[in-house]
Amino acid sequence: MRTWVRRWVSEWRARSPAAPRTAFIVGAATVVTTAMWLLVREAFVGLVSQNAIAALLNGPLWLRILVGGMLLIGVVAAAVSLIQRRYRPRPDNSSEPVGDAPGLPPAPPTFVGREQDLAVVVGLLDTERVVAVIGRRAVGTSALAVHAAHRIANRFPDGSFYLDLRGLDTERELNGDRALQRVLQLLGLVEPRSHRPDDLDEAADRLHTWLAKRQALLLLNNVDRPEQVRRLLPVGPGCRVLLAGSVDLEELAGPRVHHLSELSESAAVALLAACSTPELVERDPSAAVELVNQCGRQPLAIRLLAQLLRDRGWPLRRVVEVVHEAMRVSPYRQWRVESAALRRVWDACDLTYREMSVAHRRLFRLLTLIPTIEIGTHAAGAVAGLPADQAAALLEELVRRGLVESASPGRYRVRQLLATSALRRLEHEESRRQLARARLRIARYYAVLSEQYAEPLLVGPVRAGRSHEHDAAIDESRRWFEHEHDVLFRLVTTQLQTMLPRRRSGTARRSDPVEAWLWRVAVALCIWYAREGRLDDRQLVVQAVLKLPMTTKKAAIAFWVHNELGVVHRLRAETREAWQEFQLAARFAGGSRGRGLSQAQTNLGLVLIDQGQFDAAVRHLELGLALRSRTDRNGRAISALGLGTAHLRAGDLDTARHQLSRAANAFELLHDETGLAASLNALGVVLWEQDDRLGAAEHWELCRERYVDSGDDVGLAGVLLNVAADRIRTRPDQAAVAADLLSESLRLRAGYPRTHGTGLAYLHLGDAVALCHDADRARQHWQEALRILKPLGGPEVIEVEQRLNQEVIPDEANQGPSARPAQSDLWAKKAL
Repeated sequence: MRTWVRRWVSEWRARSPAAPRTAFIVGAATVVTTAMWLLVREAFVGLVSQNAIAALLNGPLWLRILVGGMLLIGVVAAAVSLIQRRYRPRPDNSSEPVGDAPGLPPAPPTFVGREQDLAVVVGLLDTERVVAVIGRRAVGTSALAVHAAHRIANRFPDGSFYLDLRGLDTERELNGDRALQRVLQLLGLVEPRSHRPDDLDEAADRLHTWLAKRQALLLLNNVDRPEQVRRLLPVGPGCRVLLAGSVDLEELAGPRVHHLSELSESAAVALLAACSTPELVERDPSAAVELVNQCGRQPLAIRLLAQLLRDRGWPLRRVVEVVHEAMRVSPYRQWRVESAALRRVWDACDLTYREMSVAHRRLFRLLTLIPTIEIGTHAAGAVAGLPADQAAALLEELVRRGLVESASPGRYRVRQLLATSALRRLEHEESRRQLARARLRIARYYAVLSEQYAEPLLVGPVRAGRSHEHDAAIDESRRWFEHEHDVLFRLVTTQLQTMLPRRRSGTARRSDPVEAWLWRVAVALCIWYAREGRLDDRQLVVQAVLKLPMTTKKAAIAFWVHNELGVVHRLRAETREAWQEFQLAARFAGGSRGRGLSQAQTNLGLVLIDQGQFDAAVRHLELGLALRSRTDRNGRAISALGLGTAHLRAGDLDTARHQLSRAANAFELLHDETGLAASLNALGVVLWEQDDRLGAAEHWELCRERYVDSGDDVGLAGVLLNVAADRIRTRPDQAAVAADLLSESLRLRAGYPRTHGTGLAYLHLGDAVALCHDADRARQHWQEALRILKPLGGPEVIEVEQRLNQEVIPDEANQGPSARPAQSDLWAKKAL
């Protein structure tokens, strides 16, 4: 009898909806209250010895009518509740359609972009007993599972059952014992007598026996941990269990798992239009795309945003502006009304973030200090102040949760869709001191590494000759910079965007120690850029350093910035801009008579050579050489090379030969192949001018071998130009060979700025083609030479104009044109 009563109560509790059950309880309470009120009243009127029924039968008429009416109301209420338990219709909710399967919740009315996932899940349920739809929070696992359950509900004659484990509410989520109890109640089975393991195992066996003999569908939603459903599995061959929850369900043995990711961009925009109004999206589609991406393309956040737009009537562009303002606002300031209204949307975007541990959340926030590009585990550990192995374990868990992605082994990055959320969390959850320390750690980490890898790329007196070990070190350094370039470049150029205000109003800004480390990263990058010829990136990095407040306070950094900018402008043949930057560099080198001032004077002299002011160039170069320290052998060799070139352009061949010989000897002692090649090239020009054709050819051949070995395209192009000019002048019958050499010289210069040497190459190529009896092509090359040389000035401009005016025509029989070797790009790669 006791077992029968317990079973009846369990079935009644499982099958009675919450609202009818409440009505029945209210009716029963009404009957009991009426009886108690009657007894109390009879005690006051002298009917204490009479019971309630006697009072009802023998009392006054008005009393019998009152008591009988109240008892009748209680009985009718109880009867109505029992009838509603079976025939009560579903509530009418205009925002959600009524589900087409009893026992299942209504499916969401807007279901966009999940057709393929739905087909996959339904196909898995055809053959698999247990299927789990997993993904990070708010990505749409519940909606997909409900739609799949409605799609196959008619296949199960024993019914469909639904249980929400409240995974979204960690304070009320069901543990494994309570989940088993709720499922037993749902199916009308006997609940466990206690929470002892034996009773729970007995109840689980009873559940499995019931499921083995029936064809039913069980949908368990918001499953947060595998322990919640472990006792509920396995099931019989005719039953199906569909789980929807977190990625932790991968740990369960048996279920087939389907991973659900975010909506595509087009599907997210379509969902926003369906949940708000299509006209709102059509008026500003670009704003709609930006908003859904800001929401991480998560359905829950998009639905909340659409509801906000529908209720407030805001245009999309206004919301975009509010989002941008919310990203910039300090956590210590008050948000605007619109920003506060969007907090529900941001909370929906960060459900997965909030369920993570403190260490995981902190690492995810701090990864935003490194831009959204690939980083290694050591860099991630540096930014968080953690050992590399601990950082790797945290990163793997973030990858599993869908917050971070791994593009290659050992390399991670914050997902682009979540970068906005991570930055928002960084700004509003990290204190200023913690943020400053993290920025300092990552800047110091990359500065130390970049300096180590930049050191082999330097050419100076410390290089003790070329060796296999040195070549291997150079190759390794180049590969490292190529691999880490995006991180280093963005770290320098975008670091200030993540800085919080560091000073109060009315107070002077103190120097940030991070800036010094960023400058060291920039110096190492520019060393690599100089070797690779990447002028655009070099200029952007230097300009980023120029914006650092530290640059205005430290003369050494200001000198480096302006000197680097001057070098970039000079390599682009922008002589006026280069002169201005070198003047600023010399000003910041100022009163010191050290290496900085001598370098600035040398660079000013080289710019004057480019401008054709040879006498002024000699003065600056001699001053630069005088300021060089005796121990700075590499700097003195560079100054001597520039000074020899200036005398060569000025026509003082003896002095030029003396200075260039000094430079060649110094570079040879330093084992600097690039400087030696530049000196030999210039010496070949001097010998050619002194009618020593054989000596010039020998120097150029030695120079050519060194440029080929070092891979210096610009230097090799200059040598080929000189050799071709010599052949045009001395051996006109080899004009075709000279034309091939000049074509190769122009090919090597492709991709580099057009300089004086480029103009001479076109000039001599026109002469060589003219000797080959092709006047039209020759005129085209001369016109191109004029376009390049005319802004630069020099005697070559007159020669080109004479050729175009046909005042000088190459002699077809004996002599070629008055070609002379290039006297411009001799120091282009060395003397900087």
